[in-house]
Amino acid sequence: MDGIVQQIIRSIIGIFQEVIMHGEHRYDLFNSGLLTYLLPYFNVNGQAFDVEHLHAGLLGLYATMSSKFTLDDMEAFFSFSYGHPPHSDNFNETNNEEGITNRNDIIDCFSLEDLLTHTLYALLQGAGQASKHMALMLLSRLLKLKQQRARLYTNHGLFNQVIWNLTHIMRYISHRMTPEFQAESMREIRLSNRGEQTIFTQTKRLLQFTIECFEQLIIDPVLCHKSTSFLPVELRSNHFVELFLQDEGVRGWLETI
Repeated sequence: MDGIVQQIIRSIIGIFQEVIMHGEHRYDLFNSGLLTYLLPYFNVNGQAFDVEHLHAGLLGLYATMSSKFTLDDMEAFFSFSYGHPPHSDNFNETNNEEGITNRNDIIDCFSLEDLLTHTLYALLQGAGQASKHMALMLLSRLLKLKQQRARLYTNHGLFNQVIWNLTHIMRYISHRMTPEFQAESMREIRLSNRGEQTIFTQTKRLLQFTIECFEQLIIDPVLCHKSTSFLPVELRSNHFVELFLQDEGVRGWLETI
């Protein structure tokens, strides 16, 4: 894709982000179907840096979107693509009546399945820290949806993909906390003048979102046994407690699991 086109797309993403974050018209944006048109840009080809930047922007947009809805709103919005703002006072009545029956006037929003697929791909393939961070944020939110987790009951390939990608991130986190990686990163830290705690804090944040994803699988009554059986060995031991220098936050997350 041409670099100028990518700049335009990133500008659109930025505008949408502002509307979702601060605008009173965020529900109008959702119901307009405009977010649908951004999904195909997960598949664009081009310079690695530009594509990575674009993916990070898209993931950030959808992660922000997911944070601005309650879980009930998200279930309704993604499952039925209602053409009415889910925050209205009579939302339940809208769901049961016009939201479902008046299908001809409903603008179909992007499918949750597509968004999950793109998120998992970015989690595994994304080279940049920003893409992995945004993908984990989004995945942890998507896995809180009952209907989304229900897809994993019978779709064993998708379940295995989720487990595989999360395990991959566990290995990535472990690598970032090794003395060798820390030594390689010291020069970058000094040049950027960010402070030595930057890598520690960023990697700890990645671990938090990864554990949240596993937690959503474990608390599901159907997926509990299956998820526990596939729990990475790193979460069954004090591996991360030791890597993160006995950090109390990390210890608490692992105890919760």
